[in-house]
Amino acid sequence: MSSLSTQSYKGSRDYFPEEKRLQNYIFNVWHKTVESFGYEEYGGW
Repeated sequence: MSSLSTQSYKGSRDYFPEEKRLQNYIFNVWHKTVESFGYEEYGGW
């Protein structure tokens, strides 16, 4: 049985918890801002 690789997948990025918290904060501010102008989310990923 082969062991799991610790290398990240090519073309992907790992986020450390501090970076992910900042990213979530920024996305939440954007989300609240556009909602305040009447925009609605209409699709997902």
